[in-house]
Amino acid sequence: MNIRSRRQDHRAIVSVCGDVDMDSVERFERILLKQVEGDAILLVLDAAQMGYIYSNGLAVLVRVSSRLRRQGRSFWILNPSQQMRHVLALTNLESLFPVVDVPEYSDLPWNAGRPTREAAVAV
Repeated sequence: MNIRSRRQDHRAIVSVCGDVDMDSVERFERILLKQVEGDAILLVLDAAQMGYIYSNGLAVLVRVSSRLRRQGRSFWILNPSQQMRHVLALTNLESLFPVVDVPEYSDLPWNAGRPTREAAVAV
């Protein structure tokens, strides 16, 4: 798994390429939590190149999302891969995480941490 993160104003974007499995989940969690500890209003997981995510990786996403919500902040999944979509559907987690499909970061509907209606329609 390759992972990188960057900041854009009050947003943090974490991009993952590859599988989130037993060997990589600790690193995955550490990087996401580092972004949660910052001042980002919105944390975006760019999952376009993410492969399979094991149950322990899903548990990380649930914990991160819950923590951000308690703090009045948001968590989105951007451009999830087909594998990621399948896992979210199988586990009934697709309703927990807003999913946004846009071709470029510049097209993201940055609206107080919530997808706009236009983005929701595109999903």
